Amino acid sequence: MQLEEYFADNEGFIYYVTSERDETLKYLVACDYDDGWWCGCDDHYYRKHECKHIRAVKEHLQEKCPKIYLKSKNMKTFAEIQTEKSTGAC
Repeated sequence: MQLEEYFADNEGFIYYVTSERDETLKYLVACDYDDGWWCGCDDHYYRKHECKHIRAVKEHLQEKCPKIYLKSKNMKTFAEIQTEKSTGAC
């Protein structure tokens, strides 16, 4: 799985992660410090959990960018945050 940093600022970052099955397919993985993690893959969309693409970006950050990793490692996914808001858990 290849990762390519696309964008980063004080509000979060975006990576492209290449599919393991199809090298021509890239998934957008984003982390917004207010809204959490998000990935464009079907696994993340339908199951609303942390997919392998998000985990790959976290592993990369842990190794290459420890300060950003520490800031983002325990953040929930966007879907988890939205579910909590809709159920009144927040």
